[in-house]
Amino acid sequence: MISNAYSKLLENLDSAPGCFILQSLAGGTGSGLGSYLLEEFTDLYEDVSFLNIGVLPHQTGEVILQSYNTVLSMASLYRNSQGILLIENDKIQEICEKLLMKKSNSINDMNEVISHQLASVLLPCIDARRKKKIFSTCEN
Repeated sequence: MISNAYSKLLENLDSAPGCFILQSLAGGTGSGLGSYLLEEFTDLYEDVSFLNIGVLPHQTGEVILQSYNTVLSMASLYRNSQGILLIENDKIQEICEKLLMKKSNSINDMNEVISHQLASVLLPCIDARRKKKIFSTCEN
């Protein structure tokens, strides 16, 4: 069913040189279903490059089998991706606590930091003075 929806999306595009896949690596649907879909998409769409953004679990406490799930998911990513960006939950939590001075971090706080970090890596910046694109991290 997901493969059919992805196929319909691709049919509507003139070209699809690449695709981002964002997934949790700790366990559940992110690691298992995400890895399965990546393998299936890689087989079906050989001309499409996949960049995977994997969220690593906290070092302790999320899922009892998180270490195994992470290793198995990473093996799938290495076999089927053209690029991998890893995000560490512990580092994101540290940014929330030390830089943003948040005493208790919500999932929304962490997602906001992750989205800001991804935007700074994936989106080009425009230098208003020179009117040319700079493909590096932007700071306001």
